[in-house]
Amino acid sequence: MTVAAISLLGVPAAVEPEEGLVYTRADVVVAVAGEVTSRRAYSKRIALPSDECQEGAFTCVEDRIYGQVYALSFVEETFSRQPDGAAVTKLDRGRLLVALTLTQDAEDHLEEALDRRLEELTVAAYALPQAGMGYLLEPFTQQTLLQSTSPVWVCQELDNVYGFDLAVGDVNASSSYSRAGEVADRACRAIGATIEGAAPEVNQTMPDIRSQIRHEIRLATVSTLAGLTWADRLAPLPTGVTFEKTQLDGKKTGAIRDYRDGAFVGHEGRYGEAERKVRLPPTALNVVEAPMWVARWSFEVTRETFGDEPGTDRDPPTSIVMAVVPVSDPLMDELDRSRTPLAVPDQRLVEQALASFKRSGVLGPRVIVEAFANPTIWPSRGEWLVVSCRDDGSARYGVAPFAGAADVTNPREACAAVRQEIGE
Repeated sequence: MTVAAISLLGVPAAVEPEEGLVYTRADVVVAVAGEVTSRRAYSKRIALPSDECQEGAFTCVEDRIYGQVYALSFVEETFSRQPDGAAVTKLDRGRLLVALTLTQDAEDHLEEALDRRLEELTVAAYALPQAGMGYLLEPFTQQTLLQSTSPVWVCQELDNVYGFDLAVGDVNASSSYSRAGEVADRACRAIGATIEGAAPEVNQTMPDIRSQIRHEIRLATVSTLAGLTWADRLAPLPTGVTFEKTQLDGKKTGAIRDYRDGAFVGHEGRYGEAERKVRLPPTALNVVEAPMWVARWSFEVTRETFGDEPGTDRDPPTSIVMAVVPVSDPLMDELDRSRTPLAVPDQRLVEQALASFKRSGVLGPRVIVEAFANPTIWPSRGEWLVVSCRDDGSARYGVAPFAGAADVTNPREACAAVRQEIGE
């Protein structure tokens, strides 16, 4: 009996807000990756110092055909997020130059091992010169190098300083040399010049994220429109607001967003079937017990650091409460108003906000207001007052699609009426 009496009196039952996580994103602040560029050439004639010279090792030059020549260039890249955009710092980790002569089968095994090794390199490896690759290290192992029918040259270069290891002989008898200085500079540059024209192949590691900012956006919504029509009691237009609406009749009349004499002046006639003109001064709002759709957008930011000194810091959460309050549509006659259910394009508003998150570099309340000001999402039929309440106690309002156009001069009272609908 009590429920029936309440229904007859027209007092709406309390509506519980719907709330959930609607968007997440991680923005990388610092990340490190490694990149190696490899070049390969075959059957190349190279004049290199010889270990068998009458006047001493490496005092003469021997011209020889080398079956396989490899050049590997290593770079460590640091990606960092700066106030004016992303920055990439490249640190040269040196080069590895190899010249030898293998049979076809031995060449195939070496190149398979080389491809595998380059794919397996981790970011940590790039902390070392040549990413930890070199003479007698995988894939240029002693077992592989001793199969060469020519002397094996393995050069390391870093900051234009060269050194080489030379293996001469075969599996039965071999000798090796290590040199730096002028002779290494001459020999290694000759090998490098031979392979400069070869096509490059690039291998990159997965980025190692050192720090990131993780965003979580939650949305709570509530509507008090159910069962009402445009003929029911709606919120009045605020004092000082002027609003005109006319049919476009297939025409397009452009758009204006401006401030004149302390008031926002707007004109929108590019979309839909109606043209809207407004003048919105700073003013007080009366939305107490007015039918409305309310959305609270909450932004949570977590700053995470990874590695040897991991850490997690959370920024103070921020939020914005948006109320979309139906007002009288001058293009609706009395019959239309009584027959047309009260509505807010809430789904389109939420979809527009989510799409804006994907495009925006900075996430926060401003993105929401800009999304609600998109003229393409507001229907030609119906009119709405849009109120935005911020954490600092300020509020702004507009008539759709001019969201956030002017200051609310009684933000405490107006936002209290809005926030109570969503349980705050």
